[in-house]
Amino acid sequence: MAVEPRPVRPSAERAAARINRHLEDGAGAVSGLRRVAARPLRRLLRTQEARTALLGRGLVELGAIVDGNRRRTEGRVRALRKRIRDLERQVGTLTAARAHIEELARRVDGAQAAISRLDAEMQATPFLAPGARIRVRNEDAGDVLALGAEEGGAYADFEDTYRGNEEFVRQRLVSYVELVGDGPVLDLGCGRGEFLELMAAAGIVARGVDLDESMAARARAKGLDVETGDGIEALRDVPVGSLGAVTSFQVIEHIPVAVVREMFVSAAAALRPGGVLVAETINPHSPAALKTFWLDITHVRPLFPESLLFLARECGFEEAWIHLPQGTGDLDLDLRQCGEYAIVARKA
Repeated sequence: MAVEPRPVRPSAERAAARINRHLEDGAGAVSGLRRVAARPLRRLLRTQEARTALLGRGLVELGAIVDGNRRRTEGRVRALRKRIRDLERQVGTLTAARAHIEELARRVDGAQAAISRLDAEMQATPFLAPGARIRVRNEDAGDVLALGAEEGGAYADFEDTYRGNEEFVRQRLVSYVELVGDGPVLDLGCGRGEFLELMAAAGIVARGVDLDESMAARARAKGLDVETGDGIEALRDVPVGSLGAVTSFQVIEHIPVAVVREMFVSAAAALRPGGVLVAETINPHSPAALKTFWLDITHVRPLFPESLLFLARECGFEEAWIHLPQGTGDLDLDLRQCGEYAIVARKA
């Protein structure tokens, strides 16, 4: 039998309708929620864009600031480098100026030393032996040059006063001992015998000749072999080739050049091969020595060492050299400061 469809209950329809409405309401709610959610997102996006734009502008401005600072720093660095170069040039100039000033100071010191030396040389006075007096006090005239009554008048006294005592002279002759070598030795113008004493102490046979009897007597009083007479004549009488050395100290400036030449020729004949002539005289290269040269009125003329070197060669000596007994080894200085020198000539 056929069954008729059961009619839908109104309640079910109502339920379906409610569900449909709920679904529709839910869809609207979702759409509403979507719309609500979209609004903050759009605002957020707009805010982010603004921030990005602001950041971009900030970065651009910061870049401009950095570029400006960089350019200013580079400018300052360039200016600083230029200043450093300028300072370096100034320092170089100052260094050169300082070196120039130091050089000028050295030259000034050298000039002052030279002036002092020249002043000392120009003010040079005759050597006086310790204890010797030629300057006395006069109540009316002040200081005067004068000899006291106790001073002698012989040449020996002159030597005592202006050359020095015997010990002083001996010390100045010590360097000649090794130049002489073996004897016998003839000492011309032996004076008080200082060099003969050195020869005796060295065990070298020696004798002397002097024109001044007072000097020869003082030498003989010491037991030395000394005779009074002309040394050149005595040398002329010596057998040929019999002497080891011929010496003279502060003698040749007292005799004419022709006699000096004769002395050199006679010495060359009297010496055996290898023998030496030693002749000391005042050094004319020394301003102080030359200034006081004429103190001794028996002096004839000063003799330059350069001249005596040629004279020795001319008179038959194989070699000749100059000896500076008080020298330092600096020839230029010694020639200026040493008061005496000796020509040393060796026979072939």
